Amino acid sequence: MLAFSYVHAEEAPTATEEAVVEDTKAVDATRERRSQLDTRTQERIINLSANIIKRLEAGIERMENIIQRIETRMGKLESEGVDVTEARVHLTLAKNAISAAHDTLDELGTPKDAIVSDTPRASFTTIRTQFLAIHGLLKQTRTLLLETVMMLKASKTVGVTNADATSSTTATTTEDTSSQE
Repeated sequence: MLAFSYVHAEEAPTATEEAVVEDTKAVDATRERRSQLDTRTQERIINLSANIIKRLEAGIERMENIIQRIETRMGKLESEGVDVTEARVHLTLAKNAISAAHDTLDELGTPKDAIVSDTPRASFTTIRTQFLAIHGLLKQTRTLLLETVMMLKASKTVGVTNADATSSTTATTTEDTSSQE
């Protein structure tokens, strides 16, 4: 009977051994769920970052189009004799800001690289900081472009006023000369 109970004891796991096996299975299941969660989280972060990059690229493209339109308008105003030097300075500053935003976006690493790295949180924090820097440059560009347009409007008004004053003076002088004869 001893041999039987001894063999029986080896074949049947004890309660502690069963608990250890169940705990191991639970830990494995938890790890699997976490890896799936991490995969889903990684996909969401990559998609979010891709959307942000698309928006920033679209913003840069819009600002570049506006800069081109303002340059065209400046050329027309210059041909009319309007002084646009101050506006040109602001437009140059806007071009520099949009160029810096474009360069920062080009230097930006891919979000996938940040997630796969050894320290994904720190890497993504760096990318987020760069996103905010690009956003700040876009806001600065917008402000500079608004100031440029306001300067162009003001200089056009001054140009029109000066042209009216010159033509009025010429008309008065012509009338005075003809009445003196």
